[in-house]
Amino acid sequence: MRKLYLITSLLIAPYLHLSAQELDSTTYYSLTYPAFQKIVSSYQQYVLVHFKADWCLVCKREAPLLKTLQEENSARLKIIEIDLDENPLLGNYYEMDALPAHLLFSEGILKWNRVGLLNPKEVLEVMKVLDKKKNK
Repeated sequence: MRKLYLITSLLIAPYLHLSAQELDSTTYYSLTYPAFQKIVSSYQQYVLVHFKADWCLVCKREAPLLKTLQEENSARLKIIEIDLDENPLLGNYYEMDALPAHLLFSEGILKWNRVGLLNPKEVLEVMKVLDKKKNK
């Protein structure tokens, strides 16, 4: 399924243009896999992808936590939101079966994932560990 979707996505969007305004958005709808990869690869800092849905009560509950995490760590962390109902193939690619789901990327590479209510301290701790690995 993954390979078929990747091939299909590459055929649908062989040459993808995203404006600076689109890259600065924090909520994305209807993304192809190449567009998603371009977004998570375009930032120098860590990118935390928050997969959510309008019907997910836990997703709504953690929204203030994510906003605070972003505000307090804006130099090191970019948080983007993906509506899973609008992006089911992207959810399938990352084998998501529950919400909310979180993926942490560094330089476009998935480094960590978590399902369920997010603890901001846990994200910061993971970033510290990854920073130590980079500096070795």
